Amino acid sequence: MVRRKPAECADHVLKLVLAAVPCKNAEEVRRDRIERELTGDLNAEPETPPIRELRQSTLGLRDAHEATQTPRIGPGGTFNNFVMVPSESRRIDYILSSPSLGIENYAVLAWQGEGGRPASDHFPVIADLNPCGK
Repeated sequence: MVRRKPAECADHVLKLVLAAVPCKNAEEVRRDRIERELTGDLNAEPETPPIRELRQSTLGLRDAHEATQTPRIGPGGTFNNFVMVPSESRRIDYILSSPSLGIENYAVLAWQGEGGRPASDHFPVIADLNPCGK
């Protein structure tokens, strides 16, 4: 989940283009300051080629886990295989955003469902993004 703060900058016009909407090219997105967010289960760990490509592309997407301005909250991994406190947990769920968005907070929420079992095999990931910048 991404929680956006309202744009409080008078000179800032927020343009949101969802990652699923194609654009002409990445340079046009950067030039026009169109902000992008890509979130979800990407089934790849941070140092794998698909994630490196997303972070190193001309879009310049930042990983909220790495770029948060405050200490991260919750476990390091997001995949739990329905175990409340897994001995090993891989981080395969992401919030990636444009460099112009400030990432104020990042958390992985490890909560229990009925009977002490997680509600999903992935812990929810949340971040507070600020359109007024870093």
